Amino acid sequence: MKRHVLYINSIAEVVHNDHGHITGFALRSFRKNESYNDTHSQHYYIIIVLQGAVTIDCSHYRHARAEAGQMAFMPKGSLYHIESLERTSKALFFAFDTTLVRMDNNLYNYFVRHAADKPYEFNLLRVNDQMAKVVDMIVSQMTGHRKINITEVCNAWNTLFFVTFATFYKRTELLEFFRPMMHTRIDFRSFIENNYIEAGGNVEKLLRLSGLTEYQFRKRLNEEFGANPKQWLTEKMKKEVLHLARKSDITPTEIARKVHMSQIKFFKFCRKHFDCTATELIAKVQSKGK
Repeated sequence: MKRHVLYINSIAEVVHNDHGHITGFALRSFRKNESYNDTHSQHYYIIIVLQGAVTIDCSHYRHARAEAGQMAFMPKGSLYHIESLERTSKALFFAFDTTLVRMDNNLYNYFVRHAADKPYEFNLLRVNDQMAKVVDMIVSQMTGHRKINITEVCNAWNTLFFVTFATFYKRTELLEFFRPMMHTRIDFRSFIENNYIEAGGNVEKLLRLSGLTEYQFRKRLNEEFGANPKQWLTEKMKKEVLHLARKSDITPTEIARKVHMSQIKFFKFCRKHFDCTATELIAKVQSKGK
């Protein structure tokens, strides 16, 4: 079955307010054969799951599940893959470039100080009763429209969202939910291990995501793993491909998608590193397991 891929940055048609800040809203339904991807989103996104359940992969977490009645935060400048776990899922996407939530300075400083060495964990926010009223109002007004590009409407909804966050959620909940915006340090080893697949085994993509210079990146990776980036990524991708090939009923196309490679690139990868086609590799791996 053909897999339809939509790009995050095309989901919401963003508008600018009087201060130059960006916001936008989009209502989307998607089935199991549809996914939303991006390699470098330009905005922050909050995804509010309205129906069904989805998995979200990005630079900060992998295979995270969000169900109806839950919100997930997705940082900008990240790789994304969002896919429905059920026959049909529906979500409201809220794009923005800054938060209007005001944090207590003492609490914020305490949080950053104590969270600096703790890897970011995927944190969902429950859509509480007050937020549900806001979401229902927005969805009812968007019926028949996939995107809203009226500046005044989007700005009003943006303000309403953040006023509801600030008024009806605990500060500690918000600090943890929006933590990727706070620039707390992420362990380099964890970052590499959590993102090499999303980068498709591509050194340049992983380098861009790290925010380091090429010299710093290569030096850090060699110190952590004792290998140059290309060697390390190749070996990790080979192990991941072999792991996936063991799954029953897996297809070459499905493996290529899961390791974030185009089909052509994946077939070349198999020929170069396993000296066989992707189909032959699956057959060999599964025959050994019998």
